[in-house]
Amino acid sequence: IVIEYDFKFCSARSPEKHKAETGKACQCGLAEHGKFVSELFSSAQAVIWMSERQRDITLAACQNMRPRKQMVTSSVFTDATLDNLASLRVKERSAKWIVLRSDSWIKGTKQSLAVAVSKGLDYELVGHVSYDEMLQKLASSSGIVYHPPGGDTCPRLIIEAAILGIQIDINDNVLHVHEPWSALRGDELI
Repeated sequence: IVIEYDFKFCSARSPEKHKAETGKACQCGLAEHGKFVSELFSSAQAVIWMSERQRDITLAACQNMRPRKQMVTSSVFTDATLDNLASLRVKERSAKWIVLRSDSWIKGTKQSLAVAVSKGLDYELVGHVSYDEMLQKLASSSGIVYHPPGGDTCPRLIIEAAILGIQIDINDNVLHVHEPWSALRGDELI
């Protein structure tokens, strides 16, 4: 069983990053690397995707990929995590917005900061903290600004923000945002 978190068919693990690094559109799905990944996915008992758009992008790039069974699961939460998120919803909110500080290209720290500044938001750059501390920061904030420069398959942080009921400022590179379940907010998810 393959659990696909990004875009393994691409040598850069992201078609947009591939283009940013090489100046050329990703054609990895047709190259030896992409053909190997296609064979691996086609031979697996099942492929689990993080979002429908991730699946569709991969299958379009790897035209010979034929998974036997596939499903979209998005992120998975334990009951304890959902209970914790529900308990954090009652916190008072500050005027600050959260911008994720990450060294990962796909997380878009630079792009998110630019959006926060251009909108004149009072923001806090948060990263390299424990999971619990990040959830507490999210719960007490007005919202999150998250603008990845390429397809982020199903960022858990955005799902957590929705459950916490804070405002979310995202771009179209958050790939799960157009799925029906993603339109649910706060109490509707719990």
